[in-house]
Amino acid sequence: MTICLLVEVQMDPNQVVLYDTKQQVNFTVPLAETDFNLVSLMIASSQKSDDEAIYLQVDSSKKTLIWNN
Repeated sequence: MTICLLVEVQMDPNQVVLYDTKQQVNFTVPLAETDFNLVSLMIASSQKSDDEAIYLQVDSSKKTLIWNN
């Protein structure tokens, strides 16, 4: 598991560009519709509260987001 900074959300196809702070590289993770909706909600929420950064947990070997309930 890696904690990465959200850099960009791309809509066609649905994916996010993340920055791995340890390896100092950008990489993309494809998103299912549910993941895309959750990330979009996080962005909308952070814009309302003036948060500057969004970090996501990623399984970098599978290139999937990890959600904790």
